[in-house]
Amino acid sequence: MPGFTILDRGGTSLDAVTAAVASARGRPTLQCRRGGALTRDGWVELDAAVMAGAKQEAGAVAAVRHIKNPWILRDA
Repeated sequence: MPGFTILDRGGTSLDAVTAAVASARGRPTLQCRRGGALTRDGWVELDAAVMAGAKQEAGAVAAVRHIKNPWILRDA
C-alpha cells in the first residue's frame, strides 16, 4: 500500500493520498480506473480536486486533456 509506505517514512498525508489514488487507478475492480467520459465534441476531459485540511488549502483542475492522472498537477 503506497500511501501507508509514504506515511511510515515520514511523508505528508497529501503525498500519501496522491500515491494511494495512483495505485487504486491501476486496479481493474475499481471505478476510478476508467477515466472520463467523452465530451460532446468527442474529447476525454478529466477533473481532479484535493484539499489539505490542516492548512485549509484546496486546489483543482478541470477539463484537462492528455493527462492520464490529473491529480499529479497539484504541485504545478
